[in-house]
Amino acid sequence: MKILAIAADIDLQRIGGAEAHFVEVLKRIAPKLEKVTVLVGESTNLKNVFINQSNVEIVKIKYPKIQKLNWLTYSLFSVPCALKYKFDIIWVKQEYLVNAGVIIKLLTGKPLYVTCQNPNVASEEWNFPFKIFDRFLMFGLRFADSVAAVSSYSANLARKYGAKRVVIIPNGVTI
Repeated sequence: MKILAIAADIDLQRIGGAEAHFVEVLKRIAPKLEKVTVLVGESTNLKNVFINQSNVEIVKIKYPKIQKLNWLTYSLFSVPCALKYKFDIIWVKQEYLVNAGVIIKLLTGKPLYVTCQNPNVASEEWNFPFKIFDRFLMFGLRFADSVAAVSSYSANLARKYGAKRVVIIPNGVTI
């Protein structure tokens, strides 16, 4: 199986919870796959994690940085790049990138899988003043073939925004 992963900015020097989740899942599934193409933003230091895995390709997407709108510009610039690769499934690292995944799905007919951390990211984390931004960002969840939410909170919100097939896979911890 070949996976196209829409990941945006993953800088291992400044890694957050969603990024750590993505990297850990990728480390575990990559050896079992034929190919994983990961579209990242400015930093390509993720390559260091997969230096001995020839089936993982890290592709840098150049896009204009606009404060609070990086998700939009990254999404717009990642779509044409994604279409250059062969893949069987689209994996969107975080729900705020789902609309890029939807466009790729509509253009290719490939299934869309979304990892859902917080569907209210615009209002709760980015402090956008209106819930309309959350609704815009999450519109694409209704097109996802499968959504993996990290909590019941995220799962319930994903369903509220139209996701049909939602499963809860909580973040793990190393003990």
